[in-house]
Amino acid sequence: MGFFRRNLNTIDKIVEQYPFAEGLLDKIHYRYLLTIREVYRQQLEMYTEQKHQVDHRIVSIHQPQIRPMVRGKEKHKVEFGPKINVSLQNGFARIQDIEFEAYNESTRLIAQVEAYRKLNGCYPELVQTDKIYLTRANRAI
Repeated sequence: MGFFRRNLNTIDKIVEQYPFAEGLLDKIHYRYLLTIREVYRQQLEMYTEQKHQVDHRIVSIHQPQIRPMVRGKEKHKVEFGPKINVSLQNGFARIQDIEFEAYNESTRLIAQVEAYRKLNGCYPELVQTDKIYLTRANRAI
């Protein structure tokens, strides 16, 4: 942690000396620097507070929006990438939700069916889902 903090301090001093220097960092490298600072902050928080997790933890400097999702599956306990809710209609897939944070899909079913009704003027003839969608709230409708 000490070497990392020292390197960030060196970068800060360079930026202080040349605050308006054009081209010091291009957009991509500036974004990387901001992401690295946030990773450092998260790691420091976990170290000082002696904990093993932090909210919105960054696991990739190149794709900071990607979050680990604990799935509890035997082979792959953690998955990465977005979660999506998709509906199929006449051979076309319509993405209703796309999120990089974990959420329970069953809470989105009613909104997805209502979006279908709003678009088509009627409810779908058939709704097929996984068992996770079979909540009391969803079955009550």
